[in-house]
Amino acid sequence: MAFLFSAMALEAPLIAALNRLLGAQAWAREQLAPFAGKLVELRAAPLPALRLAIDASGLVAPAPPDAAPAVVATLRPGAIDLDGEEQLAATLRVLLRHLRWDVEEDLSRLFGDVVAHRLVQAGRELSAWGRDATRRIADSVADYLVHDKQLWVRRGEMDAFAQAVAGLRERLERLQARARRLE
Repeated sequence: MAFLFSAMALEAPLIAALNRLLGAQAWAREQLAPFAGKLVELRAAPLPALRLAIDASGLVAPAPPDAAPAVVATLRPGAIDLDGEEQLAATLRVLLRHLRWDVEEDLSRLFGDVVAHRLVQAGRELSAWGRDATRRIADSVADYLVHDKQLWVRRGEMDAFAQAVAGLRERLERLQARARRLE
C-alpha cells in the first residue's frame, strides 16, 4: 500500500506541472492531441512507474491502472529512452527537444519582473559555480594522484614511456641479431 501511495503522491504534481507547461505552448498540445487516449508510462528508478493518458486537448491525465502503455519512457542520468509506438515516440522526442519551461515568466507573476530575473540569474550562476567546482575538484584529485602520490601517470608521459620501451626493444633485437651472426 505504501508503494501505491507514493505513486499516487507523485502523479498529481507531475500531471499539474506537465499540464502547466503544455498549457503555455499551443503548438505542443497540437502535437499531442492526435494521440488522445494513448498512454505513456514513465519509469525512473527507484521511483514507481507512472502512467499518463493523453486527452483530446493535448494535455495529460491519470491513466487507468490496467491499460497498456503505447510508449514507455525510461529516465536515466543524462538521457531518456522511448520505446513503443514509433509516431508517438517521435512526437515525444520533438517535445523533449523543444519544449522549455519559462521559469522567469512564472516567477515574475509571483514576485515581479526584477526579482524573477535576479532569481533566475542567481540560479544560473549557482549552476555554473557547481560545474566549475566539480571540474576543479576533479583536476585537484588528478594532480594529487599524478604528482603527490604518483599513483597515476598522465597520458603523454605514458605514451613517451611506451615509445622509449619500443625503441629499446628494437635496439635489443638488433643487438641479438648481431650476436647471432658473430657466433
